[in-house]
Amino acid sequence: MTHFRPGIAPTLTVLALLPLLLFLGFWQLGRAEQKRVLLDNYAERQMAAPVAVGQLHGLADPAFRRVQLRGHFDGQHSLLLDNRVRDGQGGVELLQPFQD
Repeated sequence: MTHFRPGIAPTLTVLALLPLLLFLGFWQLGRAEQKRVLLDNYAERQMAAPVAVGQLHGLADPAFRRVQLRGHFDGQHSLLLDNRVRDGQGGVELLQPFQD
């Protein structure tokens, strides 16, 4: 039966890298918490009542807010994107300008 006997070089390498690896692990945990807070904030905004377009300019962070628009779609300038996949189904995607 042989015993595990690491050399001095691998042992020193592990000891030298251990603080860096621990730092990176805790950094990842911090980033995960930041992402969770961000996603919770976006979910709250998507559930909130829609705001008028004019109110967006006064907001510090308008990302992921629901907006209420009045106008019509411009059917003369439509664009079809072929070979799009959504929920496992193939098809086309229609892009159409909105005139307010």
